[in-house]
Amino acid sequence: MTRTSTPYPDVLTADVEFGAMTMWFEGRDVVDALLVDLRLATGRNDDSFETTIRPRRRALFQRFGHLAFLCGTLTGKLQIERHGREDRIELQVFLDEDDALRWLAER
Repeated sequence: MTRTSTPYPDVLTADVEFGAMTMWFEGRDVVDALLVDLRLATGRNDDSFETTIRPRRRALFQRFGHLAFLCGTLTGKLQIERHGREDRIELQVFLDEDDALRWLAER
């Protein structure tokens, strides 16, 4: 799954988008692994966004046994690691695509 560089125009749009992604995966066979490429995304950590997205984020990502994120910055890596702790979801965060793909292939 790849996040584009287009920022969410508002929190409501982000909430709707996360809900749509969750519903899309619910209609599919269980997938054991997912790589989320966030390298193009513009980070966002304001309170309104974090509060709105937290339950959606957990609902979306808790279904995967092996979850890897690919970030473009160390700041992004730290933010996603924090999300994993807050959501109690095991995940790995990488700055290098080859490392992420290798980790997933080993699973």
